[in-house]
Amino acid sequence: MSLFTTDQSNSRSMGSLFSKNKDKKPLILSGDPEQDKQALEAIKESERMQAISDWTRKQYRLCKEQLEPIKRQWYMNMAFYNGDQYVDFVDGQLITIPAPERRIRLVINRVKPVVRTEVSRLCSQKPSCSVVPATNESQDMESAKAAEAVFESLRQRLKLERELRKAAWWCSVTGNGYIKVYWDPSYEEEGRTINPITEEPEVITGDHCWHSVSPFNVMVPDLLEEEIEEQPYVLNVFTKPMEWISTHYPELVKKEGWAPKTVTASEIMEPKYLNVSNTSGGEKSTTNNCLIIEAWIKPGSSKLFPKGGRVVVIDEEVVDIQEDGLPYDHGQYPFSKIGAVQTGTFYCDSVIKDLIPVQREINRTRSQLVEARNSMAKPGVFYRSNSIDPNKWTSATAQLIEVKPGMEFPQPIPLPQMPNYVPQLEAGFLTDMEDISGQHQISKGSAPAGVTSGTAIQFLQESDNSFMYTIHSSLEECVQKIASQSIQLAIQYWDSKRLVKYVGKNNTVSAKYLEQADLKGATDVRVEGGSSLPESKAARIAMFSDFMARGYIPPDQGLKLMNMASMSQYYELMDVDENQAIRENIAMAELPVEQVAMAREQANMMIQQKMMEAPMGIDPMANPMTAQIMEAANEPMLAVHEWDNHDVHLQVHERHMKSQEYEEYPDEIKQEFELHRQAHKDAQFRQMSEDIFKQLGMGGDPNADPNQQGGPPNEDGNNQFSDLNSPVDTAQPPQ
Repeated sequence: MSLFTTDQSNSRSMGSLFSKNKDKKPLILSGDPEQDKQALEAIKESERMQAISDWTRKQYRLCKEQLEPIKRQWYMNMAFYNGDQYVDFVDGQLITIPAPERRIRLVINRVKPVVRTEVSRLCSQKPSCSVVPATNESQDMESAKAAEAVFESLRQRLKLERELRKAAWWCSVTGNGYIKVYWDPSYEEEGRTINPITEEPEVITGDHCWHSVSPFNVMVPDLLEEEIEEQPYVLNVFTKPMEWISTHYPELVKKEGWAPKTVTASEIMEPKYLNVSNTSGGEKSTTNNCLIIEAWIKPGSSKLFPKGGRVVVIDEEVVDIQEDGLPYDHGQYPFSKIGAVQTGTFYCDSVIKDLIPVQREINRTRSQLVEARNSMAKPGVFYRSNSIDPNKWTSATAQLIEVKPGMEFPQPIPLPQMPNYVPQLEAGFLTDMEDISGQHQISKGSAPAGVTSGTAIQFLQESDNSFMYTIHSSLEECVQKIASQSIQLAIQYWDSKRLVKYVGKNNTVSAKYLEQADLKGATDVRVEGGSSLPESKAARIAMFSDFMARGYIPPDQGLKLMNMASMSQYYELMDVDENQAIRENIAMAELPVEQVAMAREQANMMIQQKMMEAPMGIDPMANPMTAQIMEAANEPMLAVHEWDNHDVHLQVHERHMKSQEYEEYPDEIKQEFELHRQAHKDAQFRQMSEDIFKQLGMGGDPNADPNQQGGPPNEDGNNQFSDLNSPVDTAQPPQ
């Protein structure tokens, strides 16, 4: 899968782009006006492609030059994260400073735990997304639901959380993380679309792609502009080996006289700072890579692209170009950014930058303490000249040293007493690191000593979360942009029905076929503010335990709200009835309106026919067949079972019928909900009647003959309900 593939419908053909010749030759006219005109146009086109290539490579050099000072800080951050903490820049190179003789250099890496905790806090919660309908009309409401289903399906299939973890790591280490959202037209897969005529599975072409991109590979020209969408252009720069070029651009490799200028793999970023070796034997890596520049240009940013566009340049060759604007209908750059510490410029800072001086002091203090310990354990000694043989003196334990007769014994050198405040310095440095990073005990999963109240724990957690609000807000904006662009790409490129599968709320599995028309206008994506902030499980459990103890909430609801992973199986058993009712809501909402209307119309026609067949002067309702047909006509399409928990079903159905979503349903669907609800109430009434009759000792069916129920006898010894079945003369009034 290529990171540079996009819609080729508006791109120039590969053959026309490779017509440039570096060695210009004089034009020889053939005398044929049409042929000479084509030759002149070919020369003009070649010169224009050369101008575009020169402009793109010039912008790359300018962006790379102004990025170099920022990259130096990134390299320093990465070195400290990896434990190389005795480094500094010398002549533009980050090198390890040689240690003085007999000096101890300890590395107590406090930077890596800070980064790991920050990444975990960023990724611990899934930002909650929703699509706002364009209007209150039912069609727009359905489009919004379909758009949410599409994004949730893409989120699970393309592993959004995995890409967010990668981007969050880059954000924590360098201060900047990116996720690229684009369309790959070369993707093919069978089974995720159906033929509208044959209804058979077909091969789909093209798919969404989400990739985390390092900040070294994204360059912008205006460092004073904080928003990426306000940049005149964005460069996505990579180096790829010649084998990759041969696979993806074979026509370029086969071009006569093409001799690309190769570069090293470290043209964009030094892999050694990621603890990845790209050298052998300590020599410089071979130059077997080509530089690839992908430029995304906004309208009006360059006279070569007055409408904006996109161009891909390999070496000096333009291999792909679109000049009628950006290739995607949303008109945005395909990059979503996560920023850490704001600086007032485009590139944000990492907290590591402020932790480096404190980390150096921690290493220095700990090293000095170890040196002092070693000196006290084995101090130096004074000895008279010629009293001993120094060559026989070693550091071995319980060593015997020969002293010449009459000479003084060696004496240990007195050591100055270490100040009492020195061992306490490290504790102060650790406090400084907690304050700088905003990560105190509560953020690391442990409550401070003596704090057991859930409210107090939650207060401390919120205090640390407020410190991280800006980065969490940036993460939520990133997810919002990813969702909006993904939905708009589906609207632009889904030319046939595609299978959308996802696991929704209450672990409900949904699968449906959607196309462009189902998503029209559903592009207003909202992310719930603060939904990405981490929560303290201890505070959550303590709070709901307190609520249950005080009787504010029932125990079963409290256990569910605690959201404990170890209780998941219990939740499944406890929520089986509720989940079934939710599935029924979904099934009734998705019933075809035409099918429902046709079924009701047929039932009404059968009732009218039976009523017309009844003899004159006889009530049609007295006909048992007519009564059965009318009863069947009022049966819901989704049957109610005897084993259903009718109380729970009624509660879930009625809660859904009070929602705004239900208000937008067609009348036919609303009628099905009413009939289904009434069927539950009828079943509930029958069950209650059976219980009452059983309590009265009659047992059996409450609708059966009372004489056969076995109820208590009356004074005459007969069943007390026998009079209810006596024939009544309707011609005489009752006595």
